Amino acid sequence: MQLSWRRIIIHHSATPDTTLLNVQAIRRYHIEVKGWPRIGYHFLLDNVNGQIEVIQGCPLHLTGTHTKDKNTGSLGICVIGNYELKEPGPERWAKLVELCVSLVKVFEIRLLDIYGHRDFAPTACPGRYINLDKLRDDIAREIIGRVYNKDLGNA
Repeated sequence: MQLSWRRIIIHHSATPDTTLLNVQAIRRYHIEVKGWPRIGYHFLLDNVNGQIEVIQGCPLHLTGTHTKDKNTGSLGICVIGNYELKEPGPERWAKLVELCVSLVKVFEIRLLDIYGHRDFAPTACPGRYINLDKLRDDIAREIIGRVYNKDLGNA
C-alpha cells in the first residue's frame, strides 16, 4: 500500500554523536522502552565509520511513530546528535539537505511542509542549531541548481 506523504518532520536524537551504533540504540529504546513495534523514524542520519550515512528506519509503506498526532502523512527524519548544543557540521547538513531534496522531489512535498518536531510539540527538537528556514532555502537552491544545470545540458 502506498502512503501519501505530505510533510517532513525533522528531529534530533538529543544524544551525543558517537560511532557506537546510535541507530541500534534508538531502535532498542523505541521498541523496548516506548513499546512501539519498530523504530519510529523513517530515516536517520548517523556517523558510520567516520562517514555521515542515511539509514532507513521505519519502512516507507508504514506510518512512523515520531510526532504525536502528526504521524499520518509525515516522514520522520532523525539527525543523530544534540543540536541544541552544537551545529550539525557541514557534512551532516549536506546529507540532510540531500535527503530532503530527494524526498521533496519524489513525493512532491512543498518546502513549507518541512517542519521541526517543535512545530507540533512543546520541545526544542530538532534543536536551536537546526535552522529550518536555512534548510528550506538550501533545499530550494539545490533543486533550482539541478533544474538549471539540466536545462543547460550539464547534468
